[in-house]
Amino acid sequence: MATRERRIADLKSMQELKAGSTRFDFEVSEGGIEPTKYLISFRCNSYFIDRVQRRPVLTGPDYCHKVEIFLDNDYPINPPRITWETEIFHPNIYKGYACILGGPWDATRSLGDVCRQLFEMAQFKNLDPRHVLEGNDVAAEWARNQPAGAFPADPTPLIDRGGATDANV
Repeated sequence: MATRERRIADLKSMQELKAGSTRFDFEVSEGGIEPTKYLISFRCNSYFIDRVQRRPVLTGPDYCHKVEIFLDNDYPINPPRITWETEIFHPNIYKGYACILGGPWDATRSLGDVCRQLFEMAQFKNLDPRHVLEGNDVAAEWARNQPAGAFPADPTPLIDRGGATDANV
């Protein structure tokens, strides 16, 4: 699939995801109908560091995560560049950078699939304390030391709007 068609297909996958979820939203900030930059937001329980108490605390369900996704000229051969804009305490997200889990980048993965994965990372459904971003050892150690059943922080599915399922979005 050529780059133009892929970008249009990814926009469609994002629109379908938005239609199926009350917790997910996005806007295109560059590229028009062939987007190169997205600003996504989603709401879920997650963890961040309380600077006063100096420990991870659980957010509420209305905590709004904001993530920027940039598609360079070599996308989808190269993965999207992801910058986490809001505060989060996660072993695979550090200083705005997110390490997409699941092995090497697969160019057939849609942008909607990437957003599902980011949502599950925020919920602590998707984490791997063994693959830590450099400098983020504290979050990895904390995650490893949590008791069985501590995660996910939020079990609510991303797809929650009537009639939509993960299979058809």
